[in-house]
Amino acid sequence: MAQEFTHKGTQIQVPVINLSGILDTDRRRQIVEELRIASETWGFFQVVNHGIPLSVLDGMIDGVRKFFDMDFEERKKYYTHDITRKRVRWHSNFDLFTSRTANWRDSLSISFSDQIYSDEWPHPCRHI
Repeated sequence: MAQEFTHKGTQIQVPVINLSGILDTDRRRQIVEELRIASETWGFFQVVNHGIPLSVLDGMIDGVRKFFDMDFEERKKYYTHDITRKRVRWHSNFDLFTSRTANWRDSLSISFSDQIYSDEWPHPCRHI
């Protein structure tokens, strides 16, 4: 299934991955195959029926926006390209030194592989 969007008169279809029924073994195999195809063909996809409330998603987006609105001096405490240094990282162009072309983007990454304490989080992201 694909979601259609129109941008500047051009119709764009984005693959949609429906996670409904993922606990069923056969359905899980189908979802994994859909993910593989979307990743190899498109490089991105939209996920639906994931169970995360819209209020949580909206809160996360709001927290990230507020992070990037913070004073630069406060925000730079989180800046690093070293993924082993911090569990909360702000970085730009993760492939800056390996890519032949620049694709400028800022990202806020939060690793949940270990326990993380709220005081490690940027203030605008702590509540959500």
